[in-house]
Amino acid sequence: MRARLAAAVVLGTWLPGLALAADGGAPVLTVHVDASAAPGGDGTPARPFRALSEAIGPGPRQIRLADGIYAGDVLLDGVELVGSGASVVSAASPATTLRTRGEVRLVKVQVQGGAVGLRVEAGRAELESVRFSGQRTAALEVAEGAGLSVSGSAFQASVSGVLGLRLFPATRAIVRDSELTGPFQRAVQATRPAELRLEKVRTRDALTALHLEGGEGWAVGLDAARGRGPAVYVAHGRLHLRELTVAGHEYALLTGEGAEVDGADLRSQGAFRAALGIVQSRASLSRVTIESAGEHGALSLVSSDVQLTDLTVTGGKFGGVSMHGGQLRLERARFSAIETSDRLAGDAVQVRTGRATVSALDVQGCSGIGLLAAEGAVVDLTGGTVQGAGVAGLSADTEGQLTATGVTVRDTRGPAVLVLDGGKARLVRIQARGNRDGGVWAECSKRASVEVEGWTGDVRPTASECIQVRK
Repeated sequence: MRARLAAAVVLGTWLPGLALAADGGAPVLTVHVDASAAPGGDGTPARPFRALSEAIGPGPRQIRLADGIYAGDVLLDGVELVGSGASVVSAASPATTLRTRGEVRLVKVQVQGGAVGLRVEAGRAELESVRFSGQRTAALEVAEGAGLSVSGSAFQASVSGVLGLRLFPATRAIVRDSELTGPFQRAVQATRPAELRLEKVRTRDALTALHLEGGEGWAVGLDAARGRGPAVYVAHGRLHLRELTVAGHEYALLTGEGAEVDGADLRSQGAFRAALGIVQSRASLSRVTIESAGEHGALSLVSSDVQLTDLTVTGGKFGGVSMHGGQLRLERARFSAIETSDRLAGDAVQVRTGRATVSALDVQGCSGIGLLAAEGAVVDLTGGTVQGAGVAGLSADTEGQLTATGVTVRDTRGPAVLVLDGGKARLVRIQARGNRDGGVWAECSKRASVEVEGWTGDVRPTASECIQVRK
């Protein structure tokens, strides 16, 4: 389309607006449309058509729109539609304002109204500096197997429950440097796309910024704020995330069954429930920063396989990492100022069932436990510091098994290590100082078991029927 519309060889007869495509294809006709023109025009600059529908015809053509409002409900096929920025194509619901087939390009056009603003029925549509508003169902739809490229464009929802970009199966879509604002139910909804790429896309007030069901997608520089649902949701598909920034929202990232996610440089501030909710999924994430997460903690992991590197968690209403089942590999995690009045919350890392390997843990203040292994969980902790925990530095509870090696526990408002109700702890090269209730407190009457080897600090654990102390 671009090659044809960049025609340079004018036909010998010099017919107005007719040019030969640079690629040797069919001639490209340039026609002009002006809503303020007199009736009976011929599409030339001197006598433009008055209606967009008059400019539609066979063969490739460029349609140039002057400022004004034009009736939509038209089909574009092999057309470049170029506006002025104040060129508005409008239709009333239930019509679709614009439909496209073949290779179509839209530049500096406003698409207003309609049940759907633009529907790509077949072929590929390219949009540059296009604005959508006033739709009742979806701003833009891409039919199965069709393609879309969007850059520098804006989508505005005027009523709630509307979709922004709706991508059907086997579509290919690239959206760059664009913004979706207003109460979209889903700013981008993609079902089993062949390709989905979002680059520097910004959403404001959308319930969900990206909803991916199946297929594969890439999101780089996605910035979402002021939404009430999950900013990003994926299930039964694969998602690659880079430079995700989320303010508010129920979750920054929520996954459903069968999702696979890899991500880096993710930031969440003020999530209502949890910054990351990983459910029955696989995830590999690095350089994650979470501030002031809500009632489900910074990370809620359920029956998932998660690799997490370079995590920073500050504040929050519930705790840091909460894991129920599955596997976790956590490396270089920092927690600070996790305070809550709920005596069952406030843990920096809480593992219930499943297996976790944790290394280089750094906890600086939490109202609960620095690291808890409970309900049969098996946790291996290597290296790190827990300081200022409210209940205990480390704990094994309800048949949980904890192995801690080379860890420093300081200034807790309870014991350095707490073992309850059938919990088992193996403690190797632990340093403990300033803990209010001493080194180790174990519930021997309920089958607690503790092995200590290489302890240093101001108070050494005392051997008992369930605590074995080796030099």
